[in-house]
Amino acid sequence: MVSCIHCGRKMSGVYRNVGSGTSRKERYYFCDRKSLSNHRADPNCPHPSVRIERLEAFIPDAVREHLLDRGAENRIRDAIVRARSKNASQTSHDERRLKDIRRKIERGTENLALADKRDFAAIAKLVSKWRDEEAEIVDRIERRRGALEPLPEALKIIGQLGYVKKRLEEADHVKLQYALRQTIASIHVGTRMATMGGLTYREHFGELRFHDALLPGKVVAIPDEAIGQRKIWRELGEVVRQADGPLHLKDFCKHIPTKDTSHAAYHVRRAEKAGLMRKLRSYGGWVAMG
Repeated sequence: MVSCIHCGRKMSGVYRNVGSGTSRKERYYFCDRKSLSNHRADPNCPHPSVRIERLEAFIPDAVREHLLDRGAENRIRDAIVRARSKNASQTSHDERRLKDIRRKIERGTENLALADKRDFAAIAKLVSKWRDEEAEIVDRIERRRGALEPLPEALKIIGQLGYVKKRLEEADHVKLQYALRQTIASIHVGTRMATMGGLTYREHFGELRFHDALLPGKVVAIPDEAIGQRKIWRELGEVVRQADGPLHLKDFCKHIPTKDTSHAAYHVRRAEKAGLMRKLRSYGGWVAMG
């Protein structure tokens, strides 16, 4: 369900090592740089990647906030009913078309047996075309029949997304995926350069769109804070903002956490450059800007 916002390709699930000299791995959605079948890599795409756990933590909250917490279960159910009705109408049209195609195939096959050698190739080509169309219609009908089966289990899963978020590994992922596909039309993620104060940095962003039957035109922004890499300098800025008095390097080391004061100082300098904090020259320590 996750696509790259830059080139439009579906993102792949990959494992990556966490740091050097460790066997621990983390799961990512990744826009691969390599060429795929019938789709060459876009040279202008920054090929974003995002931690799967972060995105999966954001999605249930978005569904709950914009759908469930507003009493939308009946609206979801009505939208599904309308979709099934439309599906049935399209299937009926295809079934009539299939019946007509099969009559043509039957007559064409009979004509082949009686055809003159000069007409045989043309009739055979026409019958072959009808058979291809028959296979296409049959496949379309079968896919529609399986696409919108009865949904009480899906609705039940949607209603429990708050619980599912906390115990995602224990959730029935088949039911969860099916439930989300009934409500979410698309998820796009990307990366871009951003500026805060005098600091330029790379951030992740995204868009979640619900099906128009539920929330027409609704686009939910996915912020860097939800899916991006940890930005310690931004965290330190928030810690300083909430503090009652000046904070010192030992306080920042405790938050990160680290025993390396030079590591903490690096992130403090970035927070200063971003305009989130300033150092008190007279008394020492850092306070929030403004």
